[in-house]
Amino acid sequence: IDASGAIVSATSMGGTGDDYGNEVDARAGRVAIAVNATSGISVPPLGALPHSGGDEGYVVVLDDRLRPLSSHQVGGAGAASVRAVAIGEGMVAFAGECVGDLQMLGASLRCDDATDGYVAGLAMASGEAWVRFADGTGLQSVRGVGIDGSGNVTALGRFDAAARVDAAVHLTSFGSKDLMVWRLDSRGRTLGALPVGSAGNDEGGELVVFPNGVFSIAGHFRGAPVLKRLDSPPHHQGGADEVVLSFSGRGDLIGISRGGGAGDEIHYAMAESTRGNVTVGTYYGDTRFGSCASNGEGFYVSFRKFVPMIAPRAAGGGPVPTAASPAPPVTTGATPRATRSDAARTARRDPTR
Repeated sequence: IDASGAIVSATSMGGTGDDYGNEVDARAGRVAIAVNATSGISVPPLGALPHSGGDEGYVVVLDDRLRPLSSHQVGGAGAASVRAVAIGEGMVAFAGECVGDLQMLGASLRCDDATDGYVAGLAMASGEAWVRFADGTGLQSVRGVGIDGSGNVTALGRFDAAARVDAAVHLTSFGSKDLMVWRLDSRGRTLGALPVGSAGNDEGGELVVFPNGVFSIAGHFRGAPVLKRLDSPPHHQGGADEVVLSFSGRGDLIGISRGGGAGDEIHYAMAESTRGNVTVGTYYGDTRFGSCASNGEGFYVSFRKFVPMIAPRAAGGGPVPTAASPAPPVTTGATPRATRSDAARTARRDPTR
């Protein structure tokens, strides 16, 4: 659809079972979509895509007229899904969860019997690829992924109790279910990982990554979010509160914004604007966004400015914890794009604007 709202092109793909389009990303004349299917799908003119049995995921890359260029299966004897996809300069990244044996990017892989999360990267020109896993004692999943101007990949996931990221970085939750932020370079080497959560049951909704490496995450927390770099976390007002956290490219917390109220705010999605983030979701009971009668619900759209971090630790933050990770034989050839000036970034985060 163009800027006037006119339909420029359209396409469809599917099979005999239930098919779900999970996410889409577009950049530099390329479109990448994440699809899950129960019985395989057909993509004209590529034809029927491989299907190994159960629930499987697919990543389909198209040109700006929605003509398919390539497809990639994530599936096998076990179960797998693709929850998120991002396209950058010369590469595509995607993420999701899996159980058991599967085929992905030409390799035979094994996920634990419990659900594991994964992040994968593919160089579109050379076809070289990498896959990294997050496993642990409970359910691990990755629901958001983005690529910055240098080709670094940021992923947003969720984990139970304890998680092991890329077999090297160990995370421990603050409560029953927490979020995890996972950073990798363009070759799939882990740059760091960070748990974000509260004493309650927390859900991650969306991840936005800017070309200069700044990224924002949004979710709803059933307690005050806990972070190593935050002496005074946002006050929890009851129920589930929507919270937006912004980080620098090094992983330092630089901004906080939240909803609040005795009721629940259930975050669903977020998009970036020039001066902040726009979030959407539903609310129940009395919240900052509105009030509902018993058993009712409302829908909210909220603009969140970049608000500087409150009460930073005197010692500063520093980068997220790092751990060595073997480099796969991959070169993406990612080309950094122009980034906003320091003055523009400062103005964008100025809460007085």
